Order: sequence, then C-alpha cells, then structure tokens
Amino acid sequence: MRTFAPRRGRELLAALCSSALALSLAVLPLTAQAAPAAGTATASATAQGVPERPAPGPGPDPSLPVHTLTRADAPLDNPLKGFARFYQPGADQNTGYPHALTWSYFGLSEVMTNASDCGSYDWSVLDEALDESASHGNQMALRFYLEYPGNPGGSHPSNAIPHCFDGHVDYRTDAVNGTTRPDYDNAYLLDGLKDFIAAFGARYDGDPRIGFIHMGLIGLWGEWHTYPYDTDTGDGYPDHMPTDAHGAEIMRAYTSAFTHTKVEVRYPDSAGGAAAGLPSVGFHDDSFCFREGSPLAGVTLPASMGGASYSQLQRAVERGVENR
Repeated sequence: MRTFAPRRGRELLAALCSSALALSLAVLPLTAQAAPAAGTATASATAQGVPERPAPGPGPDPSLPVHTLTRADAPLDNPLKGFARFYQPGADQNTGYPHALTWSYFGLSEVMTNASDCGSYDWSVLDEALDESASHGNQMALRFYLEYPGNPGGSHPSNAIPHCFDGHVDYRTDAVNGTTRPDYDNAYLLDGLKDFIAAFGARYDGDPRIGFIHMGLIGLWGEWHTYPYDTDTGDGYPDHMPTDAHGAEIMRAYTSAFTHTKVEVRYPDSAGGAAAGLPSVGFHDDSFCFREGSPLAGVTLPASMGGASYSQLQRAVERGVENR
C-alpha cells in the first residue's frame, strides 16, 4: 500500500498548515462514559428525530451604545491549541495572528555529535530554541529527523544521520528525493535510536517549554513514510521502511520515555497500526488543508467527504481512531 503521495514542492505550505491541526488533534481521548440505558430521555429524544429550529431571537436594541472594536492582543492565549508558526531564531515570535505554539525540526546529528560514541548527546541546539520560544510565552512542538529532502532551513542539515552510525549501518540512496537513508531495520541503528529516545525523555519529559513531541526519526522529514520506496513494491521501488515490529519498538520507546509530555505521530496505521493501539499517542496532520493529484483531492478529509483515499482522517477512520 502506498504510504504517501509526492509532495511536489509543497513542504513549506504543508508544514505551515500542518502544525495547526496536528497539534490541536494530538490530545488524549476523553474518558469513556457509560451509555444511557434504553428508555431514558436521551433514547426518547433520538427516537423523536431532529427538533425544530428554534425561533429567531429579538433584534438588537437601537438604544444600546455602539462600541467600535479595534485589534488588540489577546488577554490569554490557548495553550496547546490553534495555529503554530515556524521557529525562526532571533525573530519576533509574537507578530501576526495570536498563537501559543511554535514548530521546529531538528536533525538527529545536531544532538548526537560525537562520531565515536552514539551514547553522547549535546542538547544545546534544542535548549536554545526552547529557551527562546519560552521567552515569547510560547511552547514548542518538535520532531527529530534523519533525512530531510530539500533545504531544512537555517543551520539544520539535510543528511542528519549521526556519524557514530558510520561503519555499523548500511546506507541507501533515495534517488527520487535526493536523500541518504539508513537501514531502518539495522539492530545497531535501532539500539541507538531507542537509547536516544530514552535520554531525550529523561531530560525533557514534563518540560513546560514543550507542548508536543512528534515521534519522528523514521522516513522522509521524520514523517514515517519513504515514498516511493515504501511497501508498495509493485511500482519497481524497493521497500525502505522498517518492519512493523521494529517500528512498534520505536513507538513504544517514545511512550515509555514520555509519560507527561504529549506525544504524536503522523499516521495511525504506522508500524502496522501500533500507534492506534497506544492510547497516549495523538496524530499530527502534516498536510492540513493541502490538495493534490488529478483530479485534486484533499489529504485531510476522509474519502466520504471528497478526500483522497490515503488522507489523514480516512486512515484514522479505517483504524477506528478518528475521535482521538
């Protein structure tokens, strides 16, 4: 099955739109409540059908004074909700629309900087970004990646595979997207990623500067897809995704490391649906409001509402987690 369709130069638009819905969707499900017993008022109202539209209210009182509204800063932002802007070092984060979230990627090689020791971490690049975002009253949502097609912006690397994996992990070339990709099933790599996640959580779980941790690391942009090098090998491209079992190991490592800070991933069907089976994981629509293909189809709404067959909510519906 195809895991994703080509981006065709839409990285910036997609990500700008994405963090909004992604971050607002990445909430835990409400506690289930018992269904009302048969014969209750709720059941009775349902049986009667939709009620009539109520009568319109009275018109405005012409004697009331008119107050002209002007733009002003919001008295209090909604934490963990709404649109998010990209983190740009040194920029004024509080211009434009009101918001309380910033979004950023980080290459794994920016933290795992020691070429001879995969267990050594330098967190300064992340701490600097978190401190700056917090100084503007914002929380950050963030994702680590190993391969980033195109220009990630700023000083972030496109190839973010730490050099401590050199000689231990086989690397592959993605000729379509122009990236270098590690063998995601390699035991040395998996151990290194799980050790990183454990150290990441030990340092940052519950950190008030962070709104969401996106479970990245796997695939293009850390989005858990390697299109066209995916499970659809009928197109002539080999499968570069990790096995479902190995993908599930990475997800469980995240949920074990972060028990306070909210975690999210893009697709509910990743790693054979492992994310859907982890109630603490939310889902991040990384292409919110984008349309692609011929004819154009949205990649957010389900197919029943005109969305693509692989859209974010279609995949959620198929896994039964559309209300998470």
